Amino acid sequence: MVPWFVDDIRGSVMGVWNTSYMAGDVCGLLVATWVMASLGWRATFLVSGACACGVAVSLLTCVDNDP
Repeated sequence: MVPWFVDDIRGSVMGVWNTSYMAGDVCGLLVATWVMASLGWRATFLVSGACACGVAVSLLTCVDNDP
C-alpha cells in the first residue's frame, strides 16, 4: 500500500481494505442463501465457483504490481 497512497490517506484506505472482507462475507452469504433457496444446494456450489473464477480472472487482468 505504501507506493500507491500518500501518508495522509493511507489510514482511510487501510480501513476500507480491512472492512471489505467482512462486507464480502455478508454479500456472499446472502447470495449463496438466495441461490440455495431458489435453485437448490448443488447450484450454490456452481454459482459460487463461477463467481470466484470471475473474480480471479478480473484480478489477474486488472491488478498491477507497480503504481
